[in-house]
Amino acid sequence: MSTLTKTFVLLVSILSIFLCGVVVIFVVNTNDYRTAYDSQVTAARAAQTQAKLAEDALARGLLSHQVLTQLQNRTNQELQRQYAVLLRQVQVESEKRATAEGAEVTAINTVASLQETITNMYEVQKAIQTALQEAHSQMNDAQVQVVGLTRQLNETRVRELDLESLSRVRLAKNMELEEIISQLWAQVADVKVTDQDWVARDDKVSQSPIQAGGVPIRGTVTEVADDRASISVGTADGVHRNMTFKIYRNENYLGDLLVTYVLPNEAAGTLVLQVGSVVTGDTVTTAFN
Repeated sequence: MSTLTKTFVLLVSILSIFLCGVVVIFVVNTNDYRTAYDSQVTAARAAQTQAKLAEDALARGLLSHQVLTQLQNRTNQELQRQYAVLLRQVQVESEKRATAEGAEVTAINTVASLQETITNMYEVQKAIQTALQEAHSQMNDAQVQVVGLTRQLNETRVRELDLESLSRVRLAKNMELEEIISQLWAQVADVKVTDQDWVARDDKVSQSPIQAGGVPIRGTVTEVADDRASISVGTADGVHRNMTFKIYRNENYLGDLLVTYVLPNEAAGTLVLQVGSVVTGDTVTTAFN
């Protein structure tokens, strides 16, 4: 016999014993069965009545539930529609708020930029005012300088006019001197030169400015100080006090030098009839250039 069969037999035996117990109990309780049956019938009828009432109530409840469900569905649909509308409004408001915030930020940045620009313009205005004040001061100084220069120019023009007048006087004197020299040359041509060329009278020497043989005395300016100058020729070359030398630079006449002090190899004197600036190296001569 297999294990499955043994198990089945065991179960059948246990079930038989259980049924026997139930039968015994049922037989014991048979006397109360009728009473219990009647009670059960009454209870069943009452239960049927209650079940009918419950079914009616359930039907009414189901109908109410359906109505409420439909109402709830409609309400939910309306709420969903309103929610969608509100959500859209919230999105629109959010977009407007974002736009407003962006505009606010832009406005704030614009205001800050304008404030910075105004500050810079104020600084530039201050710098311009300072520059204008400095320019005004410089203009006043320039006007003062212009007035001074105008005065100096007028004085220079007056001196130029005086120099021109002196130059005309000098030219007239030169022409007179040339005429006198021509006359002297005419007289000298008839005079025979002797060995005695020097005749001393007081502190002067009567020798002519032109050396024996008709050679002019020539030299150079060795030093200039204010209105005095020294030259490179002296008594050894025939120079004496109160002799007048012409001063030239190339072919340009600069003025006269009146000798007041003489040494053997140099002399010094005062610059007279000066029409140009005399410097070291300029030529001096007793003859016209």
